[in-house]
Amino acid sequence: MTRIDLYKKGDYYYGFKSCGHAEGDFDTLVCSSISTLTQTLYFTLIDKLGISESDISDTQGCLLYTSDAADERS
Repeated sequence: MTRIDLYKKGDYYYGFKSCGHAEGDFDTLVCSSISTLTQTLYFTLIDKLGISESDISDTQGCLLYTSDAADERS
């Protein structure tokens, strides 16, 4: 099963984690779609927002990004 967690503090989203693999009849299609969207977000964080690749963790099939920006807005 694919799991995507969004991290929120107050009114601000500050991170996400995506793990797992889809199951069922269309697992390959679902997984490739999720991967496409996740990688689009990954490269947008780096290319457009200037976030360092070292701030994004890609371990054991999971992609994790968190920011302290929510703390700065509080």
